Amino acid sequence: MKSISCVRDDLAEHQTRISRITVPVTAIDFDDVDHLIVGSDRFRLGDRALRTFARLSDTPATFMAKRDPDVRGFLFRRLYPEHAEAKWGKATMSLVLLDGTLVKGVVDPDLALLEGSEVLEAALSVCPEEIDEGRFEVEDVCFNGDLHVSFTSPQLQTSPRVGDVVQAGLHVGHSDTAEFATRICSYLLRLACENGMVVPVCQHTSIETASRIRRASAGNRALTLQRIEDMAATAWQELPAKMKAVEILARERAHNSADLVRSIGVKLRFPDRLVTELIDALDDDELPRSGTLWDVVGAFSRVGTHSDRLSRQTRLYLQETSGQLIQERVDLCPRCGAVNTGNIKYLPRR
Repeated sequence: MKSISCVRDDLAEHQTRISRITVPVTAIDFDDVDHLIVGSDRFRLGDRALRTFARLSDTPATFMAKRDPDVRGFLFRRLYPEHAEAKWGKATMSLVLLDGTLVKGVVDPDLALLEGSEVLEAALSVCPEEIDEGRFEVEDVCFNGDLHVSFTSPQLQTSPRVGDVVQAGLHVGHSDTAEFATRICSYLLRLACENGMVVPVCQHTSIETASRIRRASAGNRALTLQRIEDMAATAWQELPAKMKAVEILARERAHNSADLVRSIGVKLRFPDRLVTELIDALDDDELPRSGTLWDVVGAFSRVGTHSDRLSRQTRLYLQETSGQLIQERVDLCPRCGAVNTGNIKYLPRR
């Protein structure tokens, strides 16, 4: 288990490997071995960048990904010059490079691009003074062109039933390549099974603390960081209410947990195999079933944390689904005072 200081060091090392160059849209060419060419420079084309250039070539990314490199090179050379300028809409683009050799992504040069370390520090800067940052426990961290880090504090915890301790903290998500909006959420962790739950901030808050922050213009870096701080402050402030919601879920009886898991899966259009995996997870828990709605939350968080067949993106979505179920029992937003009576989508109404 890493400390926040270790994550800071890893982020600093990762950031030294990231660079960006701005080039004319029309200056880009391709060869037959998955390389992008700008003048005399050749760069390998990463999967995310490949999807972007497929779109700019007016070709489905899934189709392009399945073609041999020489076929891709032919299609890019033929279709990219014809469609790129119109689809991109600007004269220049910025290539995000890893180690100066791999194009990880393509971004708008007119937008502010924050480093992962800046986002993490903004989230930590508004941590309540009574919480000791030195005691944070980092449960999950990933650097792959994106930053995903989840950490909790032993000073923030509840026990919804005997032997079931839940710690609270934050989840920070940020993309070096602007693939998704920066996001700060509450994070809950069951210590018995290390199941993680990503809980969104209150949806009643203003645009400054919306659950996702899109890129601002390059001249508004300070504004973007301020919005991240506002979002993090909201997430920190809401943690007591979300821990209380966990206690509520652990007291509410579930008439049939398997049927409820199945109905949620159907509403979310999950494939049958995933629904079966979620139902099986009800009995895979380290603790016996409680017969409450807490079992249902646990099924989604367990598969979202521990499944070895699902992609990281899918597992994160399942952790967010478990967080959404928790959010449905946060009756009163501690920040804006709104009653959460109209946000019941999946759990039974009380």
